[in-house]
Order: sequence, then structure tokens, then C-alpha cells
Amino acid sequence: TQEGSYEDFDFAKAYFAPLAPVSEVRPSVHLSVDFSGYAGCATLGADRIANAVSAAALCPHEALVVIDAGTATTADVGFPPAQEGEKARFLGGVIAPGVGTMVRALQGGTAQLPEVPLELPLHAVGQGTTEAIQNGCVRGYRGLLRELLQSMEQECGCRLRPVLTGGDAPLLAELMPELGKPEPLLTLRGIALWAKESKKC
Repeated sequence: TQEGSYEDFDFAKAYFAPLAPVSEVRPSVHLSVDFSGYAGCATLGADRIANAVSAAALCPHEALVVIDAGTATTADVGFPPAQEGEKARFLGGVIAPGVGTMVRALQGGTAQLPEVPLELPLHAVGQGTTEAIQNGCVRGYRGLLRELLQSMEQECGCRLRPVLTGGDAPLLAELMPELGKPEPLLTLRGIALWAKESKKC
């Protein structure tokens, strides 16, 4: 469930409810992560919730930035518990177009620009239209992410350990080795943890 897609959930619930219980991933007081400090909590996407819960379990003692790279790229900050007995905290983050979305927007919004492979071109000064687009969208995406992460760390006053997931995670890991190895199952593990923790209610 993405942000603003609750009508889709209502349809799914009506369709699947006769077959199996259907639940929607939403913030809960029973979760191991506290979302109450986030102003947009009511419309927070299920993927961001699941990622936050999963990353907090993966790295329970570190301040994190969870980067989910797909159609959109989200980068969300979480802090570990301040002391024993407290919860991890979800602070918020950013949402940007995914690198593939940028390429497709150029192709769809212009008369002659083609859709190009999502790969780093050989030349920083593009030798042709394909390399020029790849430089702007792929190489340029590295600059976009680094600027966002630097700004987040400056505002938080600490280093944020990156946790990377999503369909474009392998590409970003290649572009930015400092992001570390992708965690392809992060969101699914988060959904499982959400289901387990929600049973406490």
C-alpha cells in the first residue's frame, strides 16, 4: 500500500476477506518503532512503515537512513532507543522520483528523447544522446542522493548508517558503494515483524 492508496486497500479487503484475514500495515502503539513524532503519520505508506520496523530490528543500536529505491526513492531516518525500555523512533525523510522514473519522464515528456538503459555511462561528458541522458539521470542521481544524505546527517547531528533496499538497489549500490550491500527482503521482513508485533494488541 502506497501513500494515498487506501481505496485500493478497501477493494482488496472486500475481495480477499472471504478467503483470508486482511490487515493494513499502519503505525501502531504496539510496534517496536514509535511513529508518533512524524506529522504525516496518518498517510505514511505501508512500505515506509515496514522498512522502518525491519531496519530497526536489523540494526537496533544505530541511527539509520533507510533507502528504498524503486519507482520512487524514499530515504527515511530512524533513531535507536535513547535508553533501555524505550522504542526506536521514526523521524521522517524524503521522497524523490526513482532513477527509472526520471528516465521515463524524459522520454514521455519530450518529442525526441529515448528511454535509455539504467547504467553509468563511460564518459562524464556524454558522447551522444544516450550517454547524455544517462549522465543526467544516473550519474546525476548519485549527486542527488549524496546531497540529501549529507543534509540529513547535518540536521540530525550524527552519522546515519544506510540500509538499502528496492528494485533499483543494485544500481545504487554500484553507483555509491558507501551505501553497502542491498537488503532485498527488508520490506517483506518488516511486514512479517509488523504482523507479529501487532498481535500484541
